[in-house]
Amino acid sequence: MSGTSRLPMIGLFLMATAAFPPTAQAACPGDTQTQMNICAANDYAQTDKELNSAWRKLQKSEALIAAQRAWIAFRDAECAFRAAQFEGGSIAPLIRSTCLAELTQQRTKMLIDAGKF
Repeated sequence: MSGTSRLPMIGLFLMATAAFPPTAQAACPGDTQTQMNICAANDYAQTDKELNSAWRKLQKSEALIAAQRAWIAFRDAECAFRAAQFEGGSIAPLIRSTCLAELTQQRTKMLIDAGKF
């Protein structure tokens, strides 16, 4: 492989690693892509449980329910968009799960903060 043909591969790697935070990489230190994908999916499942726990503690209004439904649609679309860049590649599930976990953690914090007043 010539030096110029490696440049697109390096660029793809840099884009993939920039798509998820270093904490996700540290939390999922598996040696194979499959192990990292599984770990990221498990991380998302945990953050989803935390979101649901925070949700159950809130007093729900029509506006909050509508906002939550809109947020879920946004989160799913945003993460599908981020993963689409790698569609067909083995890293796509990692990108999607990491995005889902990241946005879910942010939303959980927002809901917890909203429940404090």
